[in-house]
Amino acid sequence: MIIPVMSKVKSSNIAAVGYDKENKKLYVEFKGTKKKYQYDDVKENIYKSFLRAKSKGQYFSAVIKNSYAFKALEEEKKKDKA
Repeated sequence: MIIPVMSKVKSSNIAAVGYDKENKKLYVEFKGTKKKYQYDDVKENIYKSFLRAKSKGQYFSAVIKNSYAFKALEEEKKKDKA
């Protein structure tokens, strides 16, 4: 799985967001935990509204959080050089 480029956003809770237009997948990285989540079947207009929202956290909670199926993404393990 390839995660699209994540864009940093101004938010106290959300670090960055990304969007896969072809597959309608929204990616959100949270501050503090640095965990990334994938939200499925998100229309592009929702993503664009999210980016334009004055409060990313409020928009996320009101529009995205309980409206879309999601999964946590595992961190890629860095391979040690031998």
